[in-house]
Amino acid sequence: MNQRDERTSELFTRLAGDGTFERISIGEITEGLGDRGFGILLCLWALPNLIPIPGISTPFGLLIAMTAGQMVLGHHQPWLPRSILKRSVARSEVRRIMEQARPYIERLERYSRPRFEIMRRGLVERLLGLFVVTLGIVLALPIWGGNLLPAIAVAIIGIGLMEQDGIAVLAGCAMGVFSLIVIASIIGTALYVLVWVWHSMGMGL
Repeated sequence: MNQRDERTSELFTRLAGDGTFERISIGEITEGLGDRGFGILLCLWALPNLIPIPGISTPFGLLIAMTAGQMVLGHHQPWLPRSILKRSVARSEVRRIMEQARPYIERLERYSRPRFEIMRRGLVERLLGLFVVTLGIVLALPIWGGNLLPAIAVAIIGIGLMEQDGIAVLAGCAMGVFSLIVIASIIGTALYVLVWVWHSMGMGL
């Protein structure tokens, strides 16, 4: 099968299963991406945040922001520093993440097809990159309960870019806006509680 003909779920499964070594480097993963570039990297960085693995939201959020930042700059292919490309993860962990994420990806793929190509052009693509940078920065912040929704949004946007489906990209953006509203509510509620506790303890001015 031609790499371009592979669906996203098939490509992820192949990347997780190929090879005989116990660990796989980020460089090996990116080499298997073909021409899907930004979309597949965004999806790849978002996936670990969809399952409860402590301490991963900050590095993967920064990776999302860095990758999307290159879209803002108008790059046609993503670039990663050699220090990141050399980093490796256990292949079994990659396989576990892929197996848990695959049913959701396959569900999205049933409705995805090439359409609304304007989402992948010029200024629109740069604005999209800026929005994803925002989601990546939010993911990197230590906000309790604030990882899942932005990660879902980035994953949907990534799949939309891979499948050349502008409608899926718009759906991911809508999810992203919703996630930012939810996170702003969490932060606002936390600040309100802190102020209330501060005043209830007689520490107000």
